[in-house]
Amino acid sequence: MLSQDQTFTFTFLEAGTYPYHCAPHPFMTGTIEVSTPTGADDPSAAPKNFEIAQNYPNPFNAQTTISFSLPSDGRVTVDIFNLLGQRVETLLDGHITAGTHQVTWDAGNAQSGIFFYRVSFDNRTLTGRMTLLK
Repeated sequence: MLSQDQTFTFTFLEAGTYPYHCAPHPFMTGTIEVSTPTGADDPSAAPKNFEIAQNYPNPFNAQTTISFSLPSDGRVTVDIFNLLGQRVETLLDGHITAGTHQVTWDAGNAQSGIFFYRVSFDNRTLTGRMTLLK
């Protein structure tokens, strides 16, 4: 049986009318009308905004993944900073195509602590916080 915190996700690849029901909750029935596909599996569908995601896992031990989305092609830098604001490492510095991308930080030589990742694109900068625990 599903708990209150569980969710179900489905990607519609074709327009149409889809009936649904929830076996554990018979009162949850109806139809979903899809006028256009969601495009989740369409690699040509570029994100609409420049965004970063929370690194995963966080907290982490040794390696973590940083994801970001670009609405257009452009130069991207991904830098790691310590709590004092000192640049620890540059993970990426180059021209990247539109879409969703990931970089991995191997922090095997770093000490435990709080770090920040900064992703810069098109004169904009977004920053996330992460915790390294060894």
